[in-house]
Amino acid sequence: AQYDAAASLLAEQRWDEAASILEQFRTEYPEHPLQAEALRKLAYARAQGGREGDAAGLYVRLAGTHEKAAVRREALLQAADLYQQAGAIDDAIATLERYLERYPQPVGEALEVMQRLAVLESAHGDDRRHRHWLQSIIRVQPYTAGEERSRELAARAHLGLADYRIAEVRERPISEPLQRSLAARLEVMQQAIDELEAAAGYGVVPVIAAANYRIGSLYRDLGQALLASDRPGDLAPRELAQYELLLEEEAAPFDNKAIEFHEGNLSLQRSGYYDQWIAESLLQLSELWPARYARQEVFEVLVEGELGSAADDPGYRRAMALMQSGQYAEAAGLLRPLVDVDGAGSSVQLNWVIAMMHMG
Repeated sequence: AQYDAAASLLAEQRWDEAASILEQFRTEYPEHPLQAEALRKLAYARAQGGREGDAAGLYVRLAGTHEKAAVRREALLQAADLYQQAGAIDDAIATLERYLERYPQPVGEALEVMQRLAVLESAHGDDRRHRHWLQSIIRVQPYTAGEERSRELAARAHLGLADYRIAEVRERPISEPLQRSLAARLEVMQQAIDELEAAAGYGVVPVIAAANYRIGSLYRDLGQALLASDRPGDLAPRELAQYELLLEEEAAPFDNKAIEFHEGNLSLQRSGYYDQWIAESLLQLSELWPARYARQEVFEVLVEGELGSAADDPGYRRAMALMQSGQYAEAAGLLRPLVDVDGAGSSVQLNWVIAMMHMG
């Protein structure tokens, strides 16, 4: 009778009342055949009633006692979700790690859990553990059937590892002695490029775009760092002028490499793909080679795509009309504040970039 009463209360979404009866049932009938299902319903009631931490603990208990493996697996994932909602990140991480220990197969599901762990550790500020899970994804991915999702996870894992290398590159200034500091920076930069090329090698178009942009930016940053490096203090004016010329000659190939990779993103755009990295590459190209790219017809297409808050903003609709009539400066002014609302990669941002390109 108690169990049935609790089920009725759950159907009526009377969570606390149902939970109280289920707790009483479990205490009074410890050997009842419905104990496992009562625990499952109790966990659900606590979760729905806003007691995520308590519910998570109950799901962990369920994961260790239920006779069905599928229920045990799902219970651990539910517990991790609830711990995360409750702000108990350490408990969420520990629960997901326990899941991987118990259920390393199927590999596709394990990869998803590794991805969750990577995200949690990154948010938690633990770079070492973040890198550990990124490396784990890359190591395990070949044991899948090569499905698209597993390739995307591995590609993005390489991208994440590359970002650590890129941060190291930026910590390496170009200074005297020039050749020694340049060689040191190039060594770390090549490690970053290797990761980025590995990321692009999975054939996942959004990752290819991100990798192209990052590699292009690495080369451009290197050229700019060379030009901004300290000059020897003992040079006569004529020697200094010759030194400046040599720096420009040494930096030029890096700008050319930057153009090569950013143009790779332009090729993606011409094939119909467009995202924030392609938009950023187009901006880079307009600065690296303004005579060719600052006013090119490639920027004449308005971007249609997912909209956030801007969908209902009259300023966005007005900006689109202005762009269609060629009034790009006014359109850019209307779009710029909306970029902060909808974020990177949105149609708002991409159309703002197009407007800026037309303005030169």
